Amino acid sequence: IENCLGAIGKADGGMLFLDEFHRLEPSIQEQILRTMQDGSYQRIGDHAESFSQFRLVIATPKSLEQHTLDGQILMDLRFRLYGIEIRIPPLRERLHQMADFIDYFVASSDRKIVLSALQRDALIQRCCEFHWQGNIRQLFGVLRILVIQSAADGKPMDAADLPIYPTMLPPFSLGTEKPYTDRTGSLHETMSAYPKDAIDDLLTLVRRYTEQPTHYESFIAHFENLLLAELAEGYPNVKSLCEAISLPRSTYHAKRKRLKVNPSGAHLEAQSGL
Repeated sequence: IENCLGAIGKADGGMLFLDEFHRLEPSIQEQILRTMQDGSYQRIGDHAESFSQFRLVIATPKSLEQHTLDGQILMDLRFRLYGIEIRIPPLRERLHQMADFIDYFVASSDRKIVLSALQRDALIQRCCEFHWQGNIRQLFGVLRILVIQSAADGKPMDAADLPIYPTMLPPFSLGTEKPYTDRTGSLHETMSAYPKDAIDDLLTLVRRYTEQPTHYESFIAHFENLLLAELAEGYPNVKSLCEAISLPRSTYHAKRKRLKVNPSGAHLEAQSGL
């Protein structure tokens, strides 16, 4: 027992880091509360009290207040857990850094990855289209699968081959927050709300492209630019627009920045405060 200090004992005089703190059993939280009050704790199998003084650092997916209100953290313990709080934004709020994340993945991969400038840009654009509930860990995991699949198929990495998993999509698309509306009905309702002239313009653009097709990605970018600009005209703010088209606001803003969407939707930014 003397050689089994445990995490609390080893942290004496230093720092104790506890990840996923909200998942700790209430009995363990009670022990931590006791230790934070007077430094005492009791090791498993030991009848004598031990003492440890340390700086506690914890990590949780939500704020401590929210976890406490949800009953996952003891109220008395929460009153002891006051200090500097550092919020790390989720990946969906850092899509403007996607290029840096992908470059880091390529540089740190144990496999040699060769991407042309066009392939890199296409991959960045593709990855910015998702919600990434699993954040950077999930991004890197999906990219690893893409690398392995490309190597197995004996071809270069193609953004179009990026595997898609349900947890890459917004939570409500899985029915965990609110039902995901029928795509056909939503499209019909959304298109019905457009002015007929706007619909005709978009359809004319598609028809002309099919008659004389050119670079596909350029056409899609141009079409999406016009579509987002028209969408922005039909809704009072960004929140209502993104809810109507089931698109995270972070993704919407990333698309507007990347596509340089016509300023006709600028009123959305002013009214939403974003």
